[in-house]
Amino acid sequence: MYPFVRTGDVLLIEPKKQTELRIGDILFSRRTDDLYVAHRLIKKLDSATLITKGDNLDYYDVPVPIDQVLGKVVSIERNGHIISLDSWVNKIISRCWGILSPMSRWLRPLLRLAWKLFRKFFSG
Repeated sequence: MYPFVRTGDVLLIEPKKQTELRIGDILFSRRTDDLYVAHRLIKKLDSATLITKGDNLDYYDVPVPIDQVLGKVVSIERNGHIISLDSWVNKIISRCWGILSPMSRWLRPLLRLAWKLFRKFFSG
């Protein structure tokens, strides 16, 4: 889930009803192989099945039955600081990333280049 979730981050997860889950939310689920995963919601297939994807992956996960979703990540603790995913800025970023995620294979290199150029010109 890099860059939104990094190694060493602590995630706060709240149980959510299916009707409260939105495209772009980071869901915490338990897969059938007992693996716990935090991936972004990309699409709702129907009332009982969701499509998720890791932000740094080029492929979608297998469809996730709604009963395997344990909750939604609402904040991240990183280096002693709390990052709320429910702030309006992070909600917009999450929704945009969820919508644009099918194109992430092409977007990631462009975003990396834009970030490098930004740092070169604006970080003194």
